[in-house]
Amino acid sequence: MVVEVDRPQRTARLTPVAHVLAGLNGRGQPDISLKLATMARLIAILTLLLVASSPAQAQLRGHGGPVRALAISPDGKQAVSGSFDTSAIRWSLAKNAAEQVLRFHEGAVNAVIFLRDGRIATSGEDARIAIWTPG
Repeated sequence: MVVEVDRPQRTARLTPVAHVLAGLNGRGQPDISLKLATMARLIAILTLLLVASSPAQAQLRGHGGPVRALAISPDGKQAVSGSFDTSAIRWSLAKNAAEQVLRFHEGAVNAVIFLRDGRIATSGEDARIAIWTPG
């Protein structure tokens, strides 16, 4: 069920999921935003199911705690992961091995991203952001 709020009356009512899947706003009128949001959710679920049903090709081990963030480079050749162990690791996906351990944060690494110029950015629980040049 989806909660729909009627703004002028400030009341909420439940709209059947069938209306959302059909792209209707609960009043039987087309609502493109509901349809797009639903399609995005369905694509995410299907992607998750496809990934979950595929066997792992490799296990990348190196963190001393749970992994909290992961990013894949635009060319698909590298990954970077961030962990509760306060480190980020740059991985070679061709070699399935760590290439660089990045240590800067005093707390968990919460987010990682590849920048367009090839550098890596990490942000941590310590409220700091680090920019890394590979190598």
